[in-house]
Amino acid sequence: MKRFTALFAALALLVPGAALADAVGDLQKKVDKLYEEIDYLQEQIDKNTLHSATDRISFYGDMRVKGDTLHYQNSTWNPAVNFNFDSLAAQVFASPAAMAAWGYDIGADLTPMTADDAFVTGSPLGNFAGAYGITPAMLPSFSGVMPFPLIPGMMGVKPAKSDINNDILYTTRLRLGMKAKVAKNVDFAGRLTMYKNWGDSTGVKVFDSWDSFTMDGTDGGNTTGD
Repeated sequence: MKRFTALFAALALLVPGAALADAVGDLQKKVDKLYEEIDYLQEQIDKNTLHSATDRISFYGDMRVKGDTLHYQNSTWNPAVNFNFDSLAAQVFASPAAMAAWGYDIGADLTPMTADDAFVTGSPLGNFAGAYGITPAMLPSFSGVMPFPLIPGMMGVKPAKSDINNDILYTTRLRLGMKAKVAKNVDFAGRLTMYKNWGDSTGVKVFDSWDSFTMDGTDGGNTTGD
């Protein structure tokens, strides 16, 4: 009887421990399952966040490389169609200091339009004079008063005609664009365009008027008529 009672008491002590172990195992399984669900939900959140960001802003672009062959006959060349004579007179010939700043050397006598005057090579005024074939000695013949009306003097020179042949002219165009959804009723769109004329470089670069001799076709910029 005593032996049976002791065995029964031992079994009674073991049962709660086994039940507790089962409960802990079940709880661990539930925790592991919750972690799996959390990881899955986090992946979905990351995907939705990335999708939302790409919906709000997007980039695009294209590149075009083109080759043209150009041939002109009996062509005349006007180095500055949009010439602003008032700007020339107001900026360059306003004073001896202004003339020196733009590239007109008034010489040792410090008097404009005399025999020792010269255009500074490579200066805006020097490039302008080189394009039109003007020397300081020619300036008084255009006009005796300021500002200089250069048109009559230039129209007195018959334009030369020549043939222009360019067997191959390569141009490259790159366009980069961006679109963004800034707000519910606000959209933004912008595009950056760049051009490149390959091998188009000359001694005098005329882009717009007398003071725009810095446009070089070998640099990035807008293409010319060719």
